Amino acid sequence: MLPTDANYNFKGVLDDLRIYDYMLLPLTIAELNDIQTSIEEDKYEIPVGFSLEQNYPNPFNPSTTIEYTIPNVETGYIPSLQHVTLKVYDILGREIATLVNEQQAPGKYSVHFNVAMRHGASLPSGIYFYTLRVGDSSSPRFYRDSSELQIRKMVLIK
Repeated sequence: MLPTDANYNFKGVLDDLRIYDYMLLPLTIAELNDIQTSIEEDKYEIPVGFSLEQNYPNPFNPSTTIEYTIPNVETGYIPSLQHVTLKVYDILGREIATLVNEQQAPGKYSVHFNVAMRHGASLPSGIYFYTLRVGDSSSPRFYRDSSELQIRKMVLIK
């Protein structure tokens, strides 16, 4: 550490000592403040693919979470609402519950399915299926396009 006394004398050898003098103009200083670098995550990214994820936990007792993604069907930037149904069926194909039956905008969704709150103790252990349908079920296109219907299996253990 060098003393603060201005009369300090340095003794030694300096190799390749160069002194530079550079003056910044006020305009240059102002331009330095204009330089910005940042990376922002796009929080409103519209999904391009339709997906129904595996529930978790699986096997479950008494509740599980189901996640799905609804894509944008429009080619422009305005998201379009689509009719979404998420249903649970037993192994015989009987409908157990309708978790979602509404118009939804493109995005990622999460639904909590609690067997105890919906069916008490009447729902037995076993294999169940959940289906996600996106689009107008009265449209002929709905049945031709298999990407608008997805089915997954889940196991209830008591």
